[in-house]
Amino acid sequence: MRRISSGPLFLFIFLAASLASTPTLHAQPQPYYTLCRYQGQQDAHPIIYVTPIIHTSAGASDINQDFNEYMTAAYDLSKVQYGRGYCQPVSASAAQQAFTMSQLESQWAASKTVVTHIDWTDTPDEVAATNAKAAPQTSSAHAPTFFISCSTGGGAGIDIYYTSVFEIGAKPGPQPRTPVTLAVSPDGGKTWMWPAVLSQTVLDHFQAYLTQKGYNFKPGSASGCDVKPTEAAAKAAQHKRAYEGGGCSSCGKVVETGWKDQ
Repeated sequence: MRRISSGPLFLFIFLAASLASTPTLHAQPQPYYTLCRYQGQQDAHPIIYVTPIIHTSAGASDINQDFNEYMTAAYDLSKVQYGRGYCQPVSASAAQQAFTMSQLESQWAASKTVVTHIDWTDTPDEVAATNAKAAPQTSSAHAPTFFISCSTGGGAGIDIYYTSVFEIGAKPGPQPRTPVTLAVSPDGGKTWMWPAVLSQTVLDHFQAYLTQKGYNFKPGSASGCDVKPTEAAAKAAQHKRAYEGGGCSSCGKVVETGWKDQ
């Protein structure tokens, strides 16, 4: 009787067993090179923020999100018109990368684009720092944010001294009959603040500082202070009081001390 060789059958069984025991390999994201830019228009001219060429394993959507979150956290983009941030892949060739950057720089120079080179490369530390900066800050419903500036009184030959415009919170004091609402807490509750008491407290501290420095001044009153909900409004009010109100023709000069109540 003819004997059949078991060699091919044994080989088939061995290969099948080997394939069954081989662990499944999951596809890993492939690293690639990308360049991130944020461009728009500001003060009637084009602007652009540009990163170095980044070697990354992050997905395209991930690095785009990270970059836009970084730009929002790191820069004031409120005055940028038509602003948009994006990341685009570039060649892995160093020579081609250099050529790409050279071409872009030439184009920006020709169009008089204001270029800002940033060193962001989407590292874990940079992402963590962005997240920390963007996280909402806990604030007290009883400590509203607003801005104040004060000045001393005027007199013949006497200089008028002004504080800086600075941010300050409510200070304790007696409650006058009519409160003024300066802020509303996130939960809808009203925060009350007493401008007359607060202003006089700041003014007292300022006049103590001037006395310590040996300045010749005429004490002012709480009416010599401006309390506003924004820095811009407080600066405008201070400028108007110091330079636009007619003032005292026989008084000395206006002295802006830069003092803040710490």
